[in-house]
Amino acid sequence: MRYIIIIVLLFCIRVADSQQLVPDVGMKLLSKEDEIFLASKDSVKFQLLLEKDSIYQTIGRYADGLAELQRADKYIYSGTSKILLHYRKMLDYFSAGQFNDCVLENLSFSDAKQIGKNKEFEAMRLFSLNQTEEWEKLKEEMILYIPENDTALIHQIRNSPNHYMGVSADACKRSSKWFPGLGMIKAGYVGKGTVSFLLQAAFTGFIVFNIYEGYYVMAFVSGYFPLRKFHTGGVILSGMLAERKNEERAKLLKQQYLLLISKVIEGM
Repeated sequence: MRYIIIIVLLFCIRVADSQQLVPDVGMKLLSKEDEIFLASKDSVKFQLLLEKDSIYQTIGRYADGLAELQRADKYIYSGTSKILLHYRKMLDYFSAGQFNDCVLENLSFSDAKQIGKNKEFEAMRLFSLNQTEEWEKLKEEMILYIPENDTALIHQIRNSPNHYMGVSADACKRSSKWFPGLGMIKAGYVGKGTVSFLLQAAFTGFIVFNIYEGYYVMAFVSGYFPLRKFHTGGVILSGMLAERKNEERAKLLKQQYLLLISKVIEGM
């Protein structure tokens, strides 16, 4: 659990105002750049660029840190330095919330183990697979790191759902278009759907009554036009509510997998 907490905190702690460099940081970066210019060995330049990346990480400038790591590519001087570079890129991608790039980074568990970062690597990778909703792949990978005799945990992972029961936003919008409030009800918001239906029914009744009484202008100005606007808004809201429901269900499933990830990491 400790590694999961560290990784989550690493992801959550962002510097709100990271566009302006404080003077001390700016001077450090400038000093490092001067050292890079004067350095003659690739290994020294490589290390200095990693140090610049570390500075950018502290202020939340992950894109700038990644740019320094790209520069470090041409100064790779050993197999270990190559592995370390890929790990640092993965760390920056993860910290920036670029989970797809984090998963795609060319680094393996055995590589990370060579530099003593295997637990951090797997925590970031599993967490990123969870965030990108690649749950089938996440299950397969978690099982690889569980001892064969831990059958209870393996069974729990295998029986975990690969997806959540999503609601189609388009289908909900179409439903509300033809029957007011039905799309909201399909999205799981029965109360909102019922209120929408009753209000639009009331507008419709108002229109019919005024037409029957001969108040045609009143029927259109105070009945038809508000009904049309309310109906269009209801259709749009149905789609938004469906998307909100999907986000809630995805969040619950992610929380379920996060607990499983913590168990896997603790047992590594």
